[in-house]
Amino acid sequence: MTKTDLVEAVAAQTGLRKLAAHAAIEALLLSIQAALADGQAVSLPGFGSLELADRKERLGVRPGTSEPIIIPAKRVVVFRAAKALKDAVR
Repeated sequence: MTKTDLVEAVAAQTGLRKLAAHAAIEALLLSIQAALADGQAVSLPGFGSLELADRKERLGVRPGTSEPIIIPAKRVVVFRAAKALKDAVR
């Protein structure tokens, strides 16, 4: 499902025009992004949660040459699906 498909689905389910549905989805995504950028976890009951995790520096291998390289530490977003979502997709 693409963002356009999501906008169409939200518009159909809510009766909103596509422009309004698009604006609502954009606002939701920007709010989630801002919360994560501030270091906050985002919890959507029945769907899941998004939070930041720190990955340690680690040793890797450069593809093609097999040369060992150091992969730097970084922060990543981790999604944990809620039980309701897991049950829905089984």
